[in-house]
Amino acid sequence: MSESEQYLWEPYDVEKMLALMQGFDRPWCFAGGYAIELFVGESFRPHGDIDIFLFREDQLLIQEHFLDWDMHRAALPGLTPWEKGEYLEAKIRDIWVRENPDAPWRFQLMLNDRVEENWVFKRNSDIRGSVKDMFLYTSGSIPVLAPEIQLLYKAKEVILEKDQLDFDRALPLMEPEKIRLLQNWLEIQYPNGHDWIKKLNLFL
Repeated sequence: MSESEQYLWEPYDVEKMLALMQGFDRPWCFAGGYAIELFVGESFRPHGDIDIFLFREDQLLIQEHFLDWDMHRAALPGLTPWEKGEYLEAKIRDIWVRENPDAPWRFQLMLNDRVEENWVFKRNSDIRGSVKDMFLYTSGSIPVLAPEIQLLYKAKEVILEKDQLDFDRALPLMEPEKIRLLQNWLEIQYPNGHDWIKKLNLFL
């Protein structure tokens, strides 16, 4: 298999993922760009993958849920198989999943750490929040990662075009207290400033 084939993605859509996640009774939700689109209520950009968020403590349960699928850890130096029953520690956060080794990648599992009833931001353990506020449900009862948390993850030093678009579409629909939360988190993460902090002020 060539390198391009090794990293080939043909992601499932939201409806397919909802069907696949049926019967998994631990907390989970859509993350990434799809989480923002589902929050906004309409599709506004293409997607190269689809992300499913869950807590690290539930990783072996999701592995059992997709027992016959091909699952790989996505971390430097590259993709490596996730062995059955192997518990992934904190440095491993992303898992790529496909039906078999000859298929393209279909979705990504994102493992998030928590301390008791608080989630912990992977880039800065000083940033955390209540687990009970992590998940929102659309009018169709689809679970999504709260936009203030998803935008925190998208707020890197170099902002990608797709992430800026997600920010611009989600921000006008967010409640002021959630905007303040995001602003506080960004001020902790970027004490020397970040482009989004100024823009958040316009909605407060």
